[in-house]
Amino acid sequence: MTLRWFALFIATLLGSGCAEAESSHDPQARAAAPVERIISLSPAITALLLDLDLDSCLVGRSAFCRDVDTLPVVGDLGGADVEAIIRLKPDLLLYQSTVAPPPAGLKDAASITMSQVYGVAVDDIDDLHHAIDAVVRIVDPEGSNAQLRARRTAAHDALHAATRSSDIQRGNVRVLLIQPGASMLAWGGETWLGRVVTAAGGQPLLGDRAWVTVSAEDVIRLRPDVIFVLGERSGTDVGAVATLPTPAQHSGRVLVLSHPRLLIPGIHASAVRASIDDLLGGGQGGHESVHPDTNGH
Repeated sequence: MTLRWFALFIATLLGSGCAEAESSHDPQARAAAPVERIISLSPAITALLLDLDLDSCLVGRSAFCRDVDTLPVVGDLGGADVEAIIRLKPDLLLYQSTVAPPPAGLKDAASITMSQVYGVAVDDIDDLHHAIDAVVRIVDPEGSNAQLRARRTAAHDALHAATRSSDIQRGNVRVLLIQPGASMLAWGGETWLGRVVTAAGGQPLLGDRAWVTVSAEDVIRLRPDVIFVLGERSGTDVGAVATLPTPAQHSGRVLVLSHPRLLIPGIHASAVRASIDDLLGGGQGGHESVHPDTNGH
């Protein structure tokens, strides 16, 4: 592709000449204007946008985003499809800023479309609070959308409910969070889910860790009183972990903790907290599963 052809291609897609594009896409003017077209390259950020009822603004997504199957896939953390993004003419490009730089090509696409690029951290509960405020501030810079502001408040309230300290004294119930798979992945106390377990009165094992691969021998050595097998559906197979000789196995407390969005952080943490309270309070009779009705969220 020659440089001249590419310039003509860009001008055609943007539907205007260069002089008009420069005057109508001033970055400062755009920053003060409401955002109407959003591309999200993170499943957790997309879920947050849906929870804020901003789905009508979404025009593009990553391949891993849920509940937005009709939207075109335009990239992920590994890279962005610049030409596809240009065709969608976004106002705002969102990516997950945890440890990775912006996806390759994203800044080029933003420069061409004069859209904002914003990296959002969504690793833990504190990140989610900041992300909610950041998204609302960008989408509604003048604070004129009362409904969006109310949804922001409701989202914060849901997260506070997820991490409110329990009035129930559970002692030192040692909880191991296991994500099954070819290799077992333990979620430690430094994850958002570990923090919710702590608030519910449990003691998450690997309390100073985030995610760590564990073996069967590790699980036995940790001697958990309760094992939560993590899944996104109620029929998640507890697998071999249920046969390992642990206090949890002996007391029948190898339990499934499930939610359609369990493996990504979000305001559904409040529904997950309700499940954890139920399981810690009563799951004595074998492999239980609580799959709360959250209207798809």
